[in-house]
Amino acid sequence: VLDGALVVQDLNLATARWLGATDRFELMGRPSRELWDADMEAELEDLPVEAWRTFERVEELGHGAHRVLAWDAHRSGDDEIHLVARDVTEERRLTAELSVRATTDELTGLANRAELTSHLADALGSEAEVAVLLLDLDQFKLINDSMGHEAGDELLVAVAQRLQGTVAHGDLVARLGGDEFVVVSVGAGLDEAAALARRICRSFVEPFEVVGRALQVSASIGVAAGTSASHETADLLREADTAAYRAKDLGRNRYELFNDRMRDQADERVAVEHGLRSGLRDHEFVLHYQAINDLRTGKVTGFEALVRWNHPGDGLQFPDRFIGIAEASGVIVDLGAEVLD
Repeated sequence: VLDGALVVQDLNLATARWLGATDRFELMGRPSRELWDADMEAELEDLPVEAWRTFERVEELGHGAHRVLAWDAHRSGDDEIHLVARDVTEERRLTAELSVRATTDELTGLANRAELTSHLADALGSEAEVAVLLLDLDQFKLINDSMGHEAGDELLVAVAQRLQGTVAHGDLVARLGGDEFVVVSVGAGLDEAAALARRICRSFVEPFEVVGRALQVSASIGVAAGTSASHETADLLREADTAAYRAKDLGRNRYELFNDRMRDQADERVAVEHGLRSGLRDHEFVLHYQAINDLRTGKVTGFEALVRWNHPGDGLQFPDRFIGIAEASGVIVDLGAEVLD
């Protein structure tokens, strides 16, 4: 308890010991400025009448240790100040740890999807141009299947470390999930992002050490850029994903820059996939049979059953329009069952 002049009127034994005294009476009548620093004095001098204020102070204990005290302060009408301190060191440590867990990918230590989304939203909010690179490892499933998930995890960690060593200071590297990584570069347009994509591709030339073996791994990278005037957070990620899909289509181990033609192709893929599902439900698929003839006898020895999509709006569709999308989306399983039936 302090008076209006910030002189100690009363204190308990715990406070006395915290301040280095063995008896609380040693500190009675002492100006508070003798007990703590000027910043603490300033907090108390600015305290309004009949109001509670809570503030925190960090105390260095030496050897890298510290303690966090939360102070509740109240100035009564008769100009008497009451102070109560709580040690919240462990509480703040746990809060910080939970915050890290909530924003960090557990395996790689990179930013996770939640942190990526938040960072990207903040970047767009700054009205700067923002570039997004979405990186998808090529043939990662093959490594998982042949060498086991432990090797796959070790590779993901190694890729994360290499990416962090390749990007510029200030760029965010995140793991989107599975074998997909994202780099966010604020203030970069497509040209700068393309240069970064080339650096990443070159960095993958050196093999990765995984479970004692040198693995040559490549990646397909999609690049998109924009500002808040033209893009939402989800737009940039979707465009980068579309460009990465295109890079895989063109043979992997490369990067592609997003353009409007890709947007049209992506819209077409979505429309076709949706149509495939509804077409299966409405039995729009038909079979055309092509005979196999024995040239020596002229007899039919077998036939191929070729699927066609009798689209209600676009007419008869050949497999080159929809089989690839059916395979990529998993619809191919139901389509196969429909054909066999």
